[in-house]
Amino acid sequence: MPYIGNELAAQFQAFETQTITGDGSTGYTLDRAVANGKELLVYINNVKQEEGSGKAYTASGTTITFSEAVASGDSCYLVYMGLAMGTITAPDGSIVSAQLANANLEMPNTLDMNGKELILDADADTSITADTDDQIDIKIGGSDKITINSSGRVGVGTTDIDAPIDIVDSTEYVRISNTVSDDTTKTGGLAVRHRDNEEEDVNVINGVAGSSDNLVNIGGSDFIGNLNAATKIAFFTAADRTTLTGTNVGGVGTSVGSSNLLWYFYLTSSDNNYVMNVNPHSSVGAGLWNAYFKADSAVFTGYHYYAKKNPTILYTEEDTIPSGKKVGDVKTQGETFEMGDVIVYENGKVTKCTKAHATNVVGIYSGHPMPGGRWLSNNKDDIATEEHALEVASVGDSQDWNKTVTHYLSGFKVCNENGAIASGDLLCSASKTGYLMKQDGTTITTETVGKSMDDVTFESDGTATGIYGFLYCG
Repeated sequence: MPYIGNELAAQFQAFETQTITGDGSTGYTLDRAVANGKELLVYINNVKQEEGSGKAYTASGTTITFSEAVASGDSCYLVYMGLAMGTITAPDGSIVSAQLANANLEMPNTLDMNGKELILDADADTSITADTDDQIDIKIGGSDKITINSSGRVGVGTTDIDAPIDIVDSTEYVRISNTVSDDTTKTGGLAVRHRDNEEEDVNVINGVAGSSDNLVNIGGSDFIGNLNAATKIAFFTAADRTTLTGTNVGGVGTSVGSSNLLWYFYLTSSDNNYVMNVNPHSSVGAGLWNAYFKADSAVFTGYHYYAKKNPTILYTEEDTIPSGKKVGDVKTQGETFEMGDVIVYENGKVTKCTKAHATNVVGIYSGHPMPGGRWLSNNKDDIATEEHALEVASVGDSQDWNKTVTHYLSGFKVCNENGAIASGDLLCSASKTGYLMKQDGTTITTETVGKSMDDVTFESDGTATGIYGFLYCG
């Protein structure tokens, strides 16, 4: 008879079945594999069983598992509900998050992109790709920004990577900080792993942006972490800009040669004096400064810097300058001094001593040219100048010299006001201006300035100069 629709099947295929006889266990082998228990109808002694976890049974592969043991001799009848007959292509847009086990796409197996680009944003200009073998490119805004090559090196702003981290950026620096909070001290630095893994890293350089100071610490710091300090810091230069290693030209905590030195930062010896030079090498011009730390030397003298009680005053641009004078010429001549003069301290200023047995002696005038950039010993805000300050030898040897820069201190000025002076006699100020005399007794007191180590021979006027001894004022 006529019909509408698909052609009727000429024959039907029966469902596959299986009978299992219980043996008192819960697990049995299926005749064929199933994806899960929903592909089966299960009857025990003609009673249908409910499939699912926590229910009568579950099935997977070729195993069916009952929640309770099937008694020995009980009949278990199984019906296989169907077989996969082909594949189906899902319509476009038909698979959404509701069809997933959860909202995240979890891959049960490897996802092989085969060099294809993984697009990350809506306008498709931010992505990750590995279209170059053994290389990952991160594209942002349509261009490669970060590249990781086959050696594990990272390029930021460049694909021409020649260092473990190679950065090319118009800002021209790398910024490190422990915080971005405003009005907060910030720290950052660079460290190297210690030779011993159990030890803390070695500090290379770090910076501290604080409330009052910006600090740069090289080789160590008590501001950043628990980092080991450097034991030596070396400075290298080269004859040209293509030399790979360079030449050690100085260091802190290390001895270096001097043939190519630009700057000295280490101890050297000269005329039995150990000096730390901080001036340029002679090959690059005249010296600027020498700091003499005469450790382990035959001569040691310590100096202080004080403002004069009666300073010399120079003409300035604010003055009315008389004819024949100019800015920098002497306007008022202050007190003058000669090497070895005994100096006293009065109300923060110094002057020549004119009193016997004075208790406010601070030392003897060195006669040295005033070094620039020195603050007064009693005033950190006042820089000493030749016109208004003195360098006073306060402790150590009464004779001091440095032949390389022609600095000399010739010794004590003494007189016979209190009798002869022999080696070992203590010295105090005399009434003769700027001179010392023998102190009574052998006890060091508040009036003691030093001790003579010479047997003194006086001139016809009862004075002597250049006497070697020890200063006790410092």
